[in-house]
Amino acid sequence: MVELMRGTKTSDETIKRVHQFALNIGLTLLLVHKENR
Repeated sequence: MVELMRGTKTSDETIKRVHQFALNIGLTLLLVHKENR
């Protein structure tokens, strides 16, 4: 499992590419929308 936290300048294309890469190597992508403190 891979956690991905999107930054303010992270493009949709970057998210798509990272998601596809994670799938290609057998990982699950967890997109974190907001950090909890």
